[in-house]
Amino acid sequence: RGKGALKTGEKTAKSEEKQQRRDANQQDNEDLEKVLKELAAMQASEAVAGEVVVPPPSPRANSSLTLHPSGNDLLVFGGEHFDGKKCRFYSDLFRYSIKRNEWRLVSAKQSPPPRSSHQAVAVPSGGGSVFLFGGEFSSANQTQFYHYRDLWCLD
Repeated sequence: RGKGALKTGEKTAKSEEKQQRRDANQQDNEDLEKVLKELAAMQASEAVAGEVVVPPPSPRANSSLTLHPSGNDLLVFGGEHFDGKKCRFYSDLFRYSIKRNEWRLVSAKQSPPPRSSHQAVAVPSGGGSVFLFGGEFSSANQTQFYHYRDLWCLD
């Protein structure tokens, strides 16, 4: 009879652990559109247009790397980083000067929200522009996804 009570206790503890994980996941699954609106408002209120010399971008996947229309710089936008538990999405734009071996963080009042797996293309005509299309954003534990269908022009 002692072993039965022990097994029941183990099963109960395991069940409680599962419920705690479900509760934590539920808290993480906020409405993504609400989160994105809050991020956009925060970004607009804090952004000052300009460029600042910075260290290289943090490690990330699914970002875009595009040759600047002038042909002298590389542009890195967005991406994501998964640390084994949570996923973080980026909305930063970096400009790498090949000649100076220097990274710059580019900021603007209006910029695309955080995303990864988007497409970017540089068009040299008319002074040069970079077009950014689509991509995705997800909850930190990647149980909910938001797929963008927007187009941004960065000049």
